[in-house]
Amino acid sequence: MGIRILLTVASLVVWSQFVPAAAAFPDRSLRVIVGFAPGGLGDIVSRLLADAIAVRVGGPRIVVENRTGANGMIALETVARSAADGYTVLQCGTGIMTVSPVMPGLQLPVDIARDIAPIANVVSNSWALAVSPRSAFWSLADLVSAARQRPRAVSYGHAGVGSLQHLAVEWFASEAGIELLGVPYRGMGPAVVDLMGDRIDIVLTSLGDVSRQASEGQVRVLGLAEPAASLQSPETPRLSATVPGYELVGWSGLCGPQRLPAEAMAWWQSAVSRALDDPAFRERLTQVGMTPGYEDAATFAGSIDTARERWRRVIERAGIRAE
Repeated sequence: MGIRILLTVASLVVWSQFVPAAAAFPDRSLRVIVGFAPGGLGDIVSRLLADAIAVRVGGPRIVVENRTGANGMIALETVARSAADGYTVLQCGTGIMTVSPVMPGLQLPVDIARDIAPIANVVSNSWALAVSPRSAFWSLADLVSAARQRPRAVSYGHAGVGSLQHLAVEWFASEAGIELLGVPYRGMGPAVVDLMGDRIDIVLTSLGDVSRQASEGQVRVLGLAEPAASLQSPETPRLSATVPGYELVGWSGLCGPQRLPAEAMAWWQSAVSRALDDPAFRERLTQVGMTPGYEDAATFAGSIDTARERWRRVIERAGIRAE
């Protein structure tokens, strides 16, 4: 019996020499899937992050891949149906993770809460209420007063029914007790152009959508929706000073398919955290209206759940339905 055991052990030792050890994650290229066209904030953040990880962490190349269409749903479905190994992740923003799951009439290809797992938040971004430089509104109080005197006379541009910009203004109007006239566009770029041309009165959107125009004097920012002073505009008034309780911060993070291996989850979280320690990366984020805002998976999931419930209430109160 003893000789048999020794022979078995010896054979296992010999066999193990020919079995390759499991490779540490990652051992090949990684993909970050972005659901919108190049040049948008989500795309910019993803590319800056990929570069910063390459500098601070090294390892395999990170490829940023744009899968546009269906308001980000093509990208989301691509990631949800990919192998749950951590090699394909999603640039996940506020709208797709919080508004889409609770929008009546919107047919989703996957169950976001069931099929997508938060990995880490990367940045937060201020939201700004902006007007033309020739606008008669020089303060938020001016705007609210005019809208109360003439319901639906003040117009705002948004990126389509059910977009985050649409919901943000509906929430603002409800809290302020005013009625505004919504004008839909194919994205906020055209809306900002019409704002500069005095064809609409206001926009309420990510600060990054108007920061360049504001610095060049093409628009005026009346207020920011975040609760605290921003790195970009510490002197700009908060919307909550005029409309108490109105606070809004967007974000851009990374998500993946459910059941990611613990090793992959830990690698991505460490890579994001280390990248955000890079002063050059932080400075470039600030230049595009973003603020470093790392959250681990559990904290990020909680932020998503809280925002999702808030937008559910806004949608129900305004009676909004996807077209």
